[in-house]
Amino acid sequence: MRGGKINELCSSMYSKEQHDSLCDFGKSVNFINEWKCHILRCENQEIAKQNFVQNLTEDSLFIVMDWAMKFLQRRFREKQCDWYAKRGIDWHVNCAITIDGKGYFFVSFYNHLFNSCSEDWFSVLSILESLLITVRSSNPKVKKAYLKSDEAGSYHNSQLIVAARDVGERVGVSLQRYDFSEPQSGKDVCDSILCPLKGAIRRYCNESHDVLTASDVHMALKERPVQGCTAAVCRVNETKKDLDIKKLQQFSAMHDFLYQQDGLIVWKTFQVGPGKLIPWDEIYIKHQGGTDLTTEQENFGFTPTVTHGSAHDSGDAESSCELGLVLECPEPACARTFKSVEEMELHISVGQHTESVCDKLKRGWVEKFSPLTLSEDDSTNVIERQGSEPFQSNLSEGWALNKPNGGAVRFLEKVRQYLTSKFEIGEQSGRREDPRQVSQDMRKAKG
Repeated sequence: MRGGKINELCSSMYSKEQHDSLCDFGKSVNFINEWKCHILRCENQEIAKQNFVQNLTEDSLFIVMDWAMKFLQRRFREKQCDWYAKRGIDWHVNCAITIDGKGYFFVSFYNHLFNSCSEDWFSVLSILESLLITVRSSNPKVKKAYLKSDEAGSYHNSQLIVAARDVGERVGVSLQRYDFSEPQSGKDVCDSILCPLKGAIRRYCNESHDVLTASDVHMALKERPVQGCTAAVCRVNETKKDLDIKKLQQFSAMHDFLYQQDGLIVWKTFQVGPGKLIPWDEIYIKHQGGTDLTTEQENFGFTPTVTHGSAHDSGDAESSCELGLVLECPEPACARTFKSVEEMELHISVGQHTESVCDKLKRGWVEKFSPLTLSEDDSTNVIERQGSEPFQSNLSEGWALNKPNGGAVRFLEKVRQYLTSKFEIGEQSGRREDPRQVSQDMRKAKG
């Protein structure tokens, strides 16, 4: 039992504070279990991405969305006074993955730049509508779209989920699914392109240019283009926000959404359970109209972009090595090799990693010999084959699902007075207390 040994030795401890300090190991156990749950949810949500990629057709599109960190203004020769109070430039990245009839993937990156923008659901909806219109103009075959993003507040909200359906119907692209990834996972394809984009802007700035506005960022990316990327300077029309819906109960626990004609099917996690159907009549009060996202000037719109192409599968590692290929996938479990850096980057973006021969042999060995065991007579060393018994687990159902956050807990009056006294000491002496040390001292404080 957790803490049983510590309670047995309680009489030999010299203080109750020592006993309470040792009992903190229970928090460490909870943190380890939460980390295991996080890893399991990451892997499960990654299956959603692979499912989309494997089922892509010529008329479908897979989109990964992410708000990039605001780009700080840069000057070619910067004074010290200009280093302070810089205004960030809002930057949104969309990764669009398509496939042609021959099984070649194409990855394009669309960057929406804003001089001033509220990073809310309506801004994301405006960007999504602009993106679908742009993709449809270059590839009229696209009629279906799959969406994926992280769980930031601008994405994971009922307004965006519902309004995206209206945008798709108006543009002519039917939304199929919207799945959310775990924190710090799932949007690496967007993060990976930001480094070369910012490098291109820095090179442009080092050539005697100032980058102070979104138009300057667009000019930098136009003068120093990055393969597969395009950008536009946009402005959100907040007056077009007219959506009105009913509140969805327990929305924070929903992470996967399937759009159907009769309603919205929701799941707590991908492919776990039959899902729950919410009819559209129980959601809508007023539909969302056009967002009318506009570009700042005519010359600051999207430019034709060059995308990467790669075969659906180039074979195992052995056949690739016969061709003299030297570039290997950085994923440890993947056995793919490539002729060029561009092919390897596209493979990483798509994420279809192949299993190595060594891993296949290990899995086959486990499947074949795991039911075998030694007999009770150790002298004969006879191996008997056990029957296939179902695996028994002591874990409760749904143990890895996101747990609802508890409400805010107010400090006790004595705790508040103790912290206030520490704050006043810092104000009077000019030496502020260290928060870590205060938390440790508060555990030992009497009264």
